[in-house]
Amino acid sequence: MIRLEGVGKDFGDFTAVKELSLEIPEGKTCVMVGPSGCGKTTTMRMVNRLIEPTRGTVYINDEDFKKKKVEVLRRDIGYVIQEVGLFPHRTIAENISTTPKLAGWDDKKIKQRVDELLQLVELDPEENRNKFPRQLSGGQRQRVGLARAMAADPPVMLMDEPFAAVDPITRENLQNMFLRLQRKMKKTIIFVTHDINEAIKMGDQIAILKGGELVQADSPEELLANPKNQFVSDFIGEDRAIKILDLFSTDEVMWTEAPVLSRSNMEEETRNLIEKGEKAIPVIVEDEEGKKFWFDLDEIEGDVSINDVIRPLEITLEPTNSIKLAMARMLEHNNDAVLIKGDEGEEPGILTLKGIRNYVYRICESKPGEKVGI
Repeated sequence: MIRLEGVGKDFGDFTAVKELSLEIPEGKTCVMVGPSGCGKTTTMRMVNRLIEPTRGTVYINDEDFKKKKVEVLRRDIGYVIQEVGLFPHRTIAENISTTPKLAGWDDKKIKQRVDELLQLVELDPEENRNKFPRQLSGGQRQRVGLARAMAADPPVMLMDEPFAAVDPITRENLQNMFLRLQRKMKKTIIFVTHDINEAIKMGDQIAILKGGELVQADSPEELLANPKNQFVSDFIGEDRAIKILDLFSTDEVMWTEAPVLSRSNMEEETRNLIEKGEKAIPVIVEDEEGKKFWFDLDEIEGDVSINDVIRPLEITLEPTNSIKLAMARMLEHNNDAVLIKGDEGEEPGILTLKGIRNYVYRICESKPGEKVGI
């Protein structure tokens, strides 16, 4: 856990960071974001004392960081920068082993750790350990930089725009790889970026800074649902309702108990549902060949029959897919529902455009701290 208490930094007459207080839970990623010159990188660099704070202090696992020697402090903090900073005259293995060697690890343990980390960042050890940085692509070098930062298994990591210097496709691949790693590693991370979309994707917590001050620190969901002021709202962007779609997976929003009717007997089964008082729920229909269709129960009123409103349910997604992807598939196929795979032996779920719309609306209209269910 990292706790900043009244941390500030002056450069002569210029105050880069005002009294900033922030708590980052253990095992979580806090993304610092804001316009250029807002103090996010300065704040991050004060955590490992690359920049000494003018006032205030930082606690790491409740220990005042000033009580540790700087070199000892930094060995417990991994550091990843935008341009990687690999030593060009050293092999990939030598680069990764820098901190373990300083920590006095033996050669066998170091070699095992190098190979383990290369596999972890999805680089083949046999192919890459003896190469030099110039022999790798930009994305591969960034992976090595990440491996080097994790070499001594530090509990804390600082990441200064680590994926900004690569092309968009490589950047997305690196982001996804890192999210997979973090699910296993559970490091406490401060991550700096200019990109609010990257912040929303990468962060458990987002800290928005302006003019050296912390404006708002919240979960991505809370930030998007309840921006504190106009600056935060403007920084997030007018499409915050669309950004919300990336935060939730289909299994969080889908109907898990939608009735599944047989095509041959759907009229009678629908009447039974209506007589039971069911309404405004999606209904799945399956024919003899296993093809699935759907309709919304509140569409059946007056002289409207099921055949007037039933439509194919042709798109199937994983429960871990984002609702943004689900919505994209609906638009691509001119449909307004997708089927969500069920676990073995369980009925599938269904996610409708109407359900997404209602869910996002409730989030945007929610009060601070209020939980929104489906």
